[in-house]
Amino acid sequence: QQDALHESSTVREALMFSARLRCASRPYKDNIEKVNDLIQELGLISCADRKISTLSGGERRRTSIGIELVADPSILFLDEPTSGLDSFAAKQVLGLLQRVAQAGNTVLFTIHQPSSDVFRSFDRLILLQKGQMMYQGMTKTVTMDFERLGYRYGRNSECRCTLQCCCQSLILNLLQLSTIYAYSIPDNYNPADWILDVAQGDSMEMLESHGFFPTEHSQDFSQYQDYNRASMKQTVHKVSCCIELEMLLHREMISLIRNPTPMIANVLITAFLSVVFGIIFLGVGNDDRSNMLVVQAVVGALVNTLMAVMMGQSQNALMIFSGERPLFMREYSTNHYTIGPYFFSKLVSEALQSCVAMMVQALITYFMIRFEMNFFIFFVILFAMAMTSTAVCVLLGAAFADPKIPAALFPLVVVPQFYFSGVFIATNLIPVGIRWIQWLCSLKYAAGLAYIYELDDCGSELADANCSAILLQNNVSPDDKWWYWLALLAIFCVFRLAALLVLRKKGCDFS
Repeated sequence: QQDALHESSTVREALMFSARLRCASRPYKDNIEKVNDLIQELGLISCADRKISTLSGGERRRTSIGIELVADPSILFLDEPTSGLDSFAAKQVLGLLQRVAQAGNTVLFTIHQPSSDVFRSFDRLILLQKGQMMYQGMTKTVTMDFERLGYRYGRNSECRCTLQCCCQSLILNLLQLSTIYAYSIPDNYNPADWILDVAQGDSMEMLESHGFFPTEHSQDFSQYQDYNRASMKQTVHKVSCCIELEMLLHREMISLIRNPTPMIANVLITAFLSVVFGIIFLGVGNDDRSNMLVVQAVVGALVNTLMAVMMGQSQNALMIFSGERPLFMREYSTNHYTIGPYFFSKLVSEALQSCVAMMVQALITYFMIRFEMNFFIFFVILFAMAMTSTAVCVLLGAAFADPKIPAALFPLVVVPQFYFSGVFIATNLIPVGIRWIQWLCSLKYAAGLAYIYELDDCGSELADANCSAILLQNNVSPDDKWWYWLALLAIFCVFRLAALLVLRKKGCDFS
């Protein structure tokens, strides 16, 4: 019932995106012509090059319909296409669907309480009551069918609605008129309202006794029972994974360019925290490390920087899939693309945003605190920490439809890493029974790498002794640095692959 659309794209871009991915056999020029024809037919010429986020409800609904029509489906099914629209917008949508049906396509949709004009545009009607089929037949014969089953409704006949009965009885008493029965619906009366009065006014047992809820379908409906379902499936000519990835990456870049606010906010927050850390730990990296307090200050600067990376980037990762889940579900179920290119395009977008934020953080903290390790290595450690720490959050975001659930579980993922990574307590002091958890924490490996590259060679003999004591206290060996890199890579790959599989299962269950 909601229009799941890519908010940053224009109407023309959204239609072209669907056409290129779902109609591979159609030449590019034909796709352009098809999109232009649809824009005109849908009445979207005035907003064709506007962002979807700026469209009205009716324009969004027509865009959603156009995205499906661009693939020339033989059957179009819609769930309450007029829901939430005003009468004018609803009339436009129904007019479009009527033209689609007149062009030889089958259009099916659900609707709760249509207006009289909308009702008269139907060819067939299926009336459902509490999940059961109460009636089905041609719309033009519905009044005669109801009359045959014992329900006639005239201007002053008995009514299924209590309030209406009371009002009509009062009018009849005042005017001293006798009850007049008619076999047809009065003029200017919505037949859909009458049908709903009948359906909701009597019990299901009463309606069934009158002949509703047939156990066997009538002859005009049973002809569809043996219809081969395979013939109903739309033939979709898929494009290659490379083209899927190209189109998805292009759309991600459009989002970043036209809606840069989230990335700008992330960079500004990262910069602010980096300046705070830089002021607090100003120049400690260049002080004499013969003083143990200086070494501890350097360790504090490294740890706080890494913790800021984990907290700041993980929050954004929770919303990577939660925000666009309805859009993904619709596009994946309609064969726009496969899961691999979609997941990789999101990963590239996330990596790009994290790279910018980590570069800002590295530039500020490195030169303000004056760390001694190589700047490039410092940046790579921050970037690796960002990508691995967010892997678990991406998995949470993919697993739950409600974004509140991953947000609630977020502390369970992040906070334990502070205690098992040697930040607040030496890992040697952690009880043996739970000490193994440290090897599952990305902060453990990122902090270990930072310690190795910053404290492995501290200059004088006393300074080296102090730095070695810190490494020993945290159970960090310079010989294990390559294992730390591999561990970060393994955490990244395992949790990202798990997120991909979970997202794929969600998409398959939906379709």
